[in-house]
This record gives sequence, structure tokens and C-alpha cells, in this order.
Amino acid sequence: MANAMSSPSYKRTIIALAMVVLCSVSGAFSVIKIMPLGDSVTDGSHRGRYPGAYRIKLYELCKEAGIDIDFVGSKRNGPESLPDKEHEGYIGMWSDCITKNTNEKEDINLKEKLDTFKPDILLVLFGYNDVGHGGSDNATRVPSNLGAIIDLAHAKLPATHVIIGTLTSTKESDWQSEFVAINKELPGMVNRKKAEGKKAYLADHFAATTLDDLADNVHPNAEGYAKIAKVWFDVIAEIADHPVEAQRYDFSVRKHAGQPAKEGGAKVFYLNGRAAINSSTLLLRLSRTCKKIALK
Repeated sequence: MANAMSSPSYKRTIIALAMVVLCSVSGAFSVIKIMPLGDSVTDGSHRGRYPGAYRIKLYELCKEAGIDIDFVGSKRNGPESLPDKEHEGYIGMWSDCITKNTNEKEDINLKEKLDTFKPDILLVLFGYNDVGHGGSDNATRVPSNLGAIIDLAHAKLPATHVIIGTLTSTKESDWQSEFVAINKELPGMVNRKKAEGKKAYLADHFAATTLDDLADNVHPNAEGYAKIAKVWFDVIAEIADHPVEAQRYDFSVRKHAGQPAKEGGAKVFYLNGRAAINSSTLLLRLSRTCKKIALK
């Protein structure tokens, strides 16, 4: 028995089983690429207040939870405490500027950004400037514009998960009713996209924040950004864990004839009913399986 336990085949089997445990705990071996996409509430540096915005706390939450992330984007800002500063937040951006690939301040091309950075998760938070600078007519188009972003992401990167964020409250009394109207439409829009087979999710920042979480009439303060980060994080954690919970491993060892293996018999390893032939092949198949289930 001692000789059997020290054999290379036995050791490889133990490593393979350890990989099953690792898959169950971590859900993936690769880093999750997250693209924060939005306006000044994503950038955070409006009037020099909170560069890094919600990304500071979100990075901390993911790190504490053992979720390995990489913020991606063509822009970069944040305090020294934020080691990962990339994002796609544009001060003054409207939701239709993304779908039209134009902006009065900067040239934005989301298709190009998706091709370049290939995010696993897209955090989308728009609507503030549609209401603040565009009025009611623009506000009514926000849900459909956000839906168009989901469509675009799905067309370019079908495996990418798109999380749509609701707007936080505002002290601008003329804007609040528009914010509420936009937020009311978003759950239905997201559910319709899900029904179409697209990886769409909702992050309800409105429910998690209050007027006390604002630094001015619209932009969050540090506490507000921390709450926004927690809402994003909860959805990200759900996405990261989902494939592990859905995947069940049936590991068995049998003889070639399909009977339970006996001492000295020719052993065949099975993963979810599929023969792996030997422990080396099983190790390779487990590795591939763990990578495939990540973020599905």
C-alpha cells in the first residue's frame, strides 16, 4: 500500500482531486477583467473630489473575498491606495454618446474598447448627464441606450457579463423624478435581455444609498461610493460563484469493463461520467473543465 501511495500515478491523482477542490473554492484560475464604464461617477475626479470613485472600495472588497480582478480601460486615475487604476469613466458622458460612439468632449468607441480590453464583466452606470443636461426627452431614452450597450457587448463578446447600475438619488428636485423613472424601467429591460440569452444583471444603487451619501447635489461622497461598490461587488460575487455552484463533479475509478476497479486492475478515471483513461489525462481534463466553467 505504501508503494502504491508513493507511485507517480497516485500522486497525479491526488493533484487532480486537489484541483477539484480548488475549482470549488475559487471558481476559476484566471483573473477577472472588469471594465468600469460610465461618467464622472465612475471617474470620481469631478471637481477633484474622489478620483477612483467606487473603484477604490470595490477593489478592496474583491481582494478581501479572494476574487482576483483586473480593472481595464483606456483611462487611469485614483489614489495611491488603489493599485489598479484603469477605467472607462468620462466626465459629462451621456448614455447615447456610447451607443453613437461620439462625445462633445472625447471620442469614444466602445466597440474598439471591447476589442482591445476584452472584459469579462462590464459595469455600466449612465443617466446622470442625460437628465442633467438633456432633459426629459433624453432621459426617456436612457433604458434603451443601456440596452443597446448590452446588445453591443453581447455581439462583440458573448461571454461578457454586463451589470447595469441604477442611478443614486439627487438633491436636484427637478431631476429626481427622472432618475426614479429611469430606475423603474431598468429591471424590465435587463430581464428582457436575459430572456434573449444575454448575460445581463442589475445593480440597484438607488436602494442602497440616500441623500446623505452625496458630496453635492449629484455626486456621491466617500460613503456613497463605498455603498455603490458593495452593490457592484454583490453582483460580481454572484457571477463568480455561479458556475461553481452549477457544476457538480462525479469522480470515480473503474475497470475498463465498467466494473468498480479492484487492486491490481486496469483503472480508468471518470469525471462526470466521461472516461479520462488515466490520471495524467484526468489532470488535464480537470484543468480544462475548471477554465471552461469560469464566468459562464
